[in-house]
Amino acid sequence: MFDEDKRYKIVICDDDETFIDLLSEKIEQDFVQRKIVCLIEKYSDSRKLLDNIGAETQLYFLDIDMPEINGMEIADKILTKNPHSEIIFISNHEEMVFESFRYTPLRFIRKEKMNQELQEAISAFLDKKEKESRILEITTREGKCCIAVDDIIFLESRQHYLKICCENENFELRGRISDYETMLEKYGFVRVNIGFIINCKYIKILKTKKIILCNGMEINIGSNRHDKVRHAYMEYVREKNKWKL
Repeated sequence: MFDEDKRYKIVICDDDETFIDLLSEKIEQDFVQRKIVCLIEKYSDSRKLLDNIGAETQLYFLDIDMPEINGMEIADKILTKNPHSEIIFISNHEEMVFESFRYTPLRFIRKEKMNQELQEAISAFLDKKEKESRILEITTREGKCCIAVDDIIFLESRQHYLKICCENENFELRGRISDYETMLEKYGFVRVNIGFIINCKYIKILKTKKIILCNGMEINIGSNRHDKVRHAYMEYVREKNKWKL
């Protein structure tokens, strides 16, 4: 029985049509084994792909060595239109992995080692999607609502109330910040001082005594929390980039 709630659209772009068919077959086999639906579109012409970039595509497999417009240029245009898409680069040139980092790809697959690396790359994609789908149910003055845990930037304690700041909306509810500390820790959150819990995903700069978030907000680190904050952030970075090590 396939999980109809999990349905992913995938695009493959490579000028080698034989390789496209092979990769498509292996991706489909992997998803079938996991009982997950995937819809695959194949392009051997990068210009045609660029004419059909859509927000509904969650994952792109891009050959770096494309004629006319290479895979990195394609990735740049895709991410400009849809920054939430995931990119997996594929190439015969292993040395290009370092240059690819600027596009923050989910993975880099070497064609000669595709059989070993493809399954791990798909697992990384599905793990990330599972994390993004985690929901926190809260009760505000307006009633109950659900928040995607991955969208939470920070929680701030305000006397008997909590402010939950998300990417596109803020929420206020009664509660204690300590009630959420342990609950969110396993999702990459860390309490940085008596009044704030931060999602490590949104840390732009970690300094000795303060954190700068991606939205520019600066938050001081409690004097007895420096080691814990640094450890939590390094664990987050290590998990995010473990394939690059």
